[in-house]
Amino acid sequence: MAEFEVNSIYIDPEDYFLSCSEKEREELAKLIIGEGYVSDLLHEVVKGSRKSLFEPETYSEQEIVRLFNAIWDNKNFVEQKHIDEIFKNLREKKVL
Repeated sequence: MAEFEVNSIYIDPEDYFLSCSEKEREELAKLIIGEGYVSDLLHEVVKGSRKSLFEPETYSEQEIVRLFNAIWDNKNFVEQKHIDEIFKNLREKKVL
């Protein structure tokens, strides 16, 4: 996370937040929530503020993006066997 020393220097919280990477924002939100300063709602707002690389135009495309985001958000828990299972399932249905 970005580090700032404060010795009678004013740092605008919004400027600080905007200067952080997405990962640093996520870490900051987790820290604030973990310390009990705000509810999990802020965490969802921070996660929702990220910009998608996809621009879905249909409901199906929106659902695919939602699925990708859910997988990405939980990437630390996704194992290769899960990915293989998804590929296998989609191949069996002739989607891929």
